[in-house]
Amino acid sequence: YAVVSENVFAWTGDSAMAAWGYTNENDGTTGEQPRNNSILFNYAYELGIYQKQSSMWFQAKSCLNLLQGNIFFNGPRAGININDGFGGGTQIIDNLLFNQCRESGDHGDINTWDRQPFMTKVRDGTPSYSPADNEVATNFIIANYGASQGIDNDDGSSWYDIHENFFYQADGFKMDYGGHNSKFWGNLVLTVPYDGQNCYNMASFIPGHGDKWYNNRCIVTYSDTVGTILQCNEHDVKTTVQVDLHGNEYYTPHGNASVKCGRNIVALPLLQSGNVEKGSVGNKLPSDDQVLQWAKEVLKM
Repeated sequence: YAVVSENVFAWTGDSAMAAWGYTNENDGTTGEQPRNNSILFNYAYELGIYQKQSSMWFQAKSCLNLLQGNIFFNGPRAGININDGFGGGTQIIDNLLFNQCRESGDHGDINTWDRQPFMTKVRDGTPSYSPADNEVATNFIIANYGASQGIDNDDGSSWYDIHENFFYQADGFKMDYGGHNSKFWGNLVLTVPYDGQNCYNMASFIPGHGDKWYNNRCIVTYSDTVGTILQCNEHDVKTTVQVDLHGNEYYTPHGNASVKCGRNIVALPLLQSGNVEKGSVGNKLPSDDQVLQWAKEVLKM
């Protein structure tokens, strides 16, 4: 393991920090990978001058790392990039990220991929293709420039526990291409016009492996449509929706929160009649002072 602490990285041609391990094809049980590294209180900006697919931190075939208290800004692509779901157990906590994706789009300040399953013993000590959860908590992330989400869980990203973050000028939770078993809870999301994903955008799930979105506050400044559930039939919500949504607060211009269910826009009460979004409410947009108060609460300031 390594500790990288209290450094300044600036005007680098490529990424500032990276971890990359070895596996025997998809077998990572021998432990020949960077693990238990601590990336603490670093200050990184103006990176990727020559290589645009660059980040302040990149990891591939690496797990159980801690990224805490860092300030990352002014990058061409994602500030933090997790290449795969190898092992899991990485914690991204108490960081500030902004001004990412200045030379690109279709990405987030944090980007994750998970295109290749790996066998490890990280989750419970036995060989398994299921990694430990990666935790993303109490970060302040501004998804300006070309960023979409604060964290873009792309290409099958699974087993993420995302909670108590403030995502500003950002879409909320995303799942596509077979991602599953993630949780997004207790977050504050404020979204502005970008590509219409808004609070969440979720594709199809295998029964029993749906993601969970609960106890979030999401503010959509320009539309009453708060999200999309692709695997949804408005005439049979209870059976078709495989994601667990409940206890959320939605704030929109008219206070009439609606969701794109399959191809059609439906009102929140219709979903609730099918046992989806139980306890969730729609309200009109809050004041700036109220948003600031919520941000302080979620970030424990």
